[in-house]
Amino acid sequence: CVRLGIMTELGRGTPKDPAHAAELYQKACDRDDAQGCTLLGASYAEGSGRPKDPARAAKLYAKTCTAGYADGCVNLGALHEQGTGVPKDEARAAALYEQACQAGSSRGCLWLGTLYARGGGVAKDAARAAGLYGKACDGGAARGCGLLAMLHLAGDGVERSVARAVALYQRGCDARDGFCCNNLGVLYERGTGVAPDRARAAELYQKACDAGAPRGCSNLGTLYQSGARR
Repeated sequence: CVRLGIMTELGRGTPKDPAHAAELYQKACDRDDAQGCTLLGASYAEGSGRPKDPARAAKLYAKTCTAGYADGCVNLGALHEQGTGVPKDEARAAALYEQACQAGSSRGCLWLGTLYARGGGVAKDAARAAGLYGKACDGGAARGCGLLAMLHLAGDGVERSVARAVALYQRGCDARDGFCCNNLGVLYERGTGVAPDRARAAELYQKACDAGAPRGCSNLGTLYQSGARR
């Protein structure tokens, strides 16, 4: 039911139908399938196939998190961080992200890292954030690669290394993260850590734009406007 629901929600091999997908997630959840309950929660959280109801989503996420499903903990943590459907509580969000990260969730590590980076619900600790971003990056969360790259560029919590930042942005961009592609493009356009190459920058901005990163579209437009790209 879950797999068919995902295909139906995305319109892969079957007409796209978020409402039917939610029905399939509900069937799975009724059989105590943690992934089904979590995806049903997302339907309520996003108002996709179900009326938008963050409080209902929170209850479903809590159920799956308690059962040990890491994605449920991450999603519940995000609601607490935002104060959507549940009281805003960044300390609670941090605890949930920590639980998920310890269970092997790269997303949990990533979002916990962002809290340490800005001191949200935990004491600000750039070195701790860097370690979590690295763990997220190694676990397949490409945005972690990009955020760690930013810390290396600033020398914040880790050694300052432009070469390391370039490699991390490239790794994230190869995984189709628009944020990483755009930021790598900026380095090529400015000649920071790499030889200046506007053609390469334009390619990276295009990748970022195609991946849904508005800044990539904007930067590519600027190159066209300046005549650097035709």
